[in-house]
Formats: sequence, C-alpha cells, structure tokens
Amino acid sequence: MDAGLARPNQAMPGSRDAAERAVALDPGCGEAHLALGIVKLQYDWDWAGAKQQLDQALRSIPGSALAGRWRARWFATQSRADEAIAEIARVLSLDPLSRVTLGDAAQLYLSLHQPERALPFAEKAVEICPGDGTARAALADALWLAGQKEKSRQMVEELRQSAAGAKVSTYVLAYFSAQQGDSSGARQLLDEAEDLPDDQPTPATVFARLAAAAGDWDRFFSWIEEAYDERDLRLPYLLSSPDLPPGLVKSDPRFAAFLDRMNLPAPAK
Repeated sequence: MDAGLARPNQAMPGSRDAAERAVALDPGCGEAHLALGIVKLQYDWDWAGAKQQLDQALRSIPGSALAGRWRARWFATQSRADEAIAEIARVLSLDPLSRVTLGDAAQLYLSLHQPERALPFAEKAVEICPGDGTARAALADALWLAGQKEKSRQMVEELRQSAAGAKVSTYVLAYFSAQQGDSSGARQLLDEAEDLPDDQPTPATVFARLAAAAGDWDRFFSWIEEAYDERDLRLPYLLSSPDLPPGLVKSDPRFAAFLDRMNLPAPAK
C-alpha cells in the first residue's frame, strides 16, 4: 500500500480488522498495538487513537526501534517537532544503521526548513545503502534545499542513468526536473494523469507534489482532495512538506480549511 501497489481504501480496512482482532486476542501484545497504531495513524487519521496505541506498543516493547519510529512520525504529523526529533534520536541510538530511520530524520528536518541539519542523515543513508534510489533521491532533495544546487543536479542526473534510478518512480524524477526549473515535464504528467484509469495505483499525492513543483495550485488542491477520498497514506506528510511555499501555507484559505478537516495543526514555520 505504501509502495503504491494498492489503494489504501481498498486494502487498509482489512489491515485494521486484523489488527483489532490481534489486540482483542492478546491485549498485552505490543506488536498488535503497533499494527493498530499504524493503521490509525496512516489510514484512519485518528490522531488520539494512534497515539494511544503507539504508546501502548512502546510500553510493551520499550526497546522496539520500529515502534519508536512510528511514534516519531506521529509527533511529526502533529507539528510537535522537538518531541519528534527526540524520539528519532532515541530510535537511532537503538538502531543507528537504519536507512529508513535516517531518512525519516532527514525528512523531519526538511519539513522544518532546516536542510543543513537534514544533510548528514541523508548522506549517512546513502553511505549505508548506496544502491537505494529512494535514499539518493532524498539526498538530492536535501542538497537542493540546502543551496547546493549544482551537486543536487549532478546527483539527479547520475540517478537517472543508474540502476538505482530504474527503481525510482518516473514521477519522482519528473518532480526533480520541475524543482530544478523545468516544469513542463511535471505539467505533462499532470495532463496525462487526468486520463489514468480508476485502477491506476499511483497515489494521488504523487501528482499533488508534481502540481506543487509546477506551481499549479488549483490542480494541487484537486489532487489532495483525491488523496483525501482514497485515504492516501502520504497525505499528512505532504501537508507539512518543505516543497509547499510559505505563502500557500499562510494565506490560502483552502489550505487552512483542509488542515481543519483533517484536524491537523499548521505546519511548523
């Protein structure tokens, strides 16, 4: 689901049912509470319920880096940056070589508009797993936002030509083209997206991100509405993305209304 292989509103209800049954059968099972907390966070957007389940998971399995990582993500969705950073630091002390947690740390600092602090985590993720296209894309993003634009361009070009790049979504590479001054590719993909069949698994937030890169805010809002309807797992994180200009976040009433509907706080400045 998170990989885009199925739409969340098709697959996640079954995951919720299984997690709820697991908790009912063994209320002391931390892994069951963790599974239910992930569903509540990623799909139900039940922030209070997710926190309760994730806290219970950590009480049952206090040494779980996985449970801590998801708890850090919960703090991030609530714009509770200091607590998210503290939790990520604790998780990295448990599992310092986790590429996923390093990526989470990088994304957290990017969402706080602190790309210089994101860079060491993104660089470490690539060092640990140089063939991981997702890690290399995250590093390119951090470099661009930190002002190292030529180095970012070089990395994106290398990614396009590498075996790792073959595993990265075309849409991610198109996003970089738009970010680096060529918005025509993003707009072309947006045009094509209007004609995609209903069973196309590409998440709506992918196209929303492209719309943001192209500066097409009407289509951005259209796509986040689509993401809301299909319960796109990435939506809460997109709404706090550093890709979104401060003017949109601060002044567009559509953005504030959307955050209210999801019961989310305004992104950290």
